[in-house]
Amino acid sequence: MLGVECRGAGDHPCGGQLQVDEQMRAAPKGQWTQARILLSCFEKHGASMQNVTAPFVITSTGALQMSIANVKLDTGLQGAMPCP
Repeated sequence: MLGVECRGAGDHPCGGQLQVDEQMRAAPKGQWTQARILLSCFEKHGASMQNVTAPFVITSTGALQMSIANVKLDTGLQGAMPCP
């Protein structure tokens, strides 16, 4: 899962998570790849984007080995994966 965490009304924890296992399995092994995800997807799944406390959260139910570089906010919609 890929998500963001936030604090909502009354300081209650909130967040939005997206299941990305299909995209992870489809990514070429041993090669760098890029993923573009719309912030509105996280909002659609419960995140309050005005109150983000953790902008990049990865969870896994099993073993996961990967390298991550250049996480950033960017403009533009071209190449973004559709919201599940």
